[in-house]
Amino acid sequence: MTNCKGNSTVQVEKTPLAEEKPSLTKLRELQGFSGEFNWLATRTRPDISYYTSLLASASTRHASWSEELARKILRFLAGTKHQGILISCDGDLSELIGWSDAGYAGAETKSQNGLIITWGGSIIVWRSSKQTISTLSTAEAELNAAALAWQIVEGLRLLLEDLGILLPSVHVMIDNQAAITIAENGPNWRTRYFGVRGHRLQEESQAGRAEIMHCPTKDMLADALTKLASVGVIEILHAAMNGAMPPVVGQKVHLQATLSQSSEHENNIVARVSKPRVCAVRIDLASFYAHVQKKQGNNQDVHAREAQAYRTP
Repeated sequence: MTNCKGNSTVQVEKTPLAEEKPSLTKLRELQGFSGEFNWLATRTRPDISYYTSLLASASTRHASWSEELARKILRFLAGTKHQGILISCDGDLSELIGWSDAGYAGAETKSQNGLIITWGGSIIVWRSSKQTISTLSTAEAELNAAALAWQIVEGLRLLLEDLGILLPSVHVMIDNQAAITIAENGPNWRTRYFGVRGHRLQEESQAGRAEIMHCPTKDMLADALTKLASVGVIEILHAAMNGAMPPVVGQKVHLQATLSQSSEHENNIVARVSKPRVCAVRIDLASFYAHVQKKQGNNQDVHAREAQAYRTP
């Protein structure tokens, strides 16, 4: 395969319905491919993580289809043999970002988790795995992926604290508005059966330790870890692997841009963003300063009375 024409992506037909059990020799060959691809996928090639997961789960039931997939993965590696991960030292070490995505009901009824963790502008952790349960909606699948991403982000944050690097807040990027609404505001009576997975995200968001932000699908790094991605999706991931991260955009960033561009900042400002709506209200500074001065005056009177009582024999 060294002289073959490389591919820029991997595309195969859907998994056939009829099973084709491989022979013992063929099974060992497919398992060998899975092991070698997994060695690469867990070290420097997150772009083949989904392909490896798909091949490992199908090799015992679809012999010909799995062999075709393995050959196409080899062609993809031949076309991207110089691709790796660049660890940059120019990034902001206070930025720990979790990118989570889910492919709803992929090759089977179970959805596929995809997550990437970046720190200081470099990819440090990634994972592509099948969810353990069959979800009933895209929002449920996305929330499961976000909860898994938060578990890994929280562990990394605590590890960095042990190394003396304190991160007051981390970002969790989600490209599904329904999942963001459940994570920030809690479930309703229709989503309460899976909303408990978002309660931890809600608690961390309310405490200010996590910022749940919306990321457009075109900028989602973890999208390539949930499906047989197109060339454009793979190129976005490859750019991030080379240190060119997509802009971290979300509701809070959009709100700040809206406030900074407003010429009527002396009036009450209402910033309109997509769900949920955020409203920033102007504070009456005169009343605020009067309250502070009154409080300081009361404190001075208390200190004066205490000093007089101390001097009195």
